[in-house]
Amino acid sequence: MMLSESELIKQAREEARQIIQRARREEANIIKNAYEYVDKVLITLEENLNNYLTIIDRAKKRIEELKKETLQLKIEETPSETTTVDKS
Repeated sequence: MMLSESELIKQAREEARQIIQRARREEANIIKNAYEYVDKVLITLEENLNNYLTIIDRAKKRIEELKKETLQLKIEETPSETTTVDKS
């Protein structure tokens, strides 16, 4: 059975419409997946940054503690100005 030219054109247009429809669905799926991936990466980055900030904060506090301890030791080690020097 031979199709007329108009039937061939009609089938070609329908096939083209279906191809375009599939391509648009695939495009939407790719875009959705890309956004989901970016969201996951940003969430992980945020978690890591929060962890790093916690570590930095602890380190700063520990440095401050060590500084106070060191300065306190230096003060305790420094001879008092009222101490007399034995000149014998």
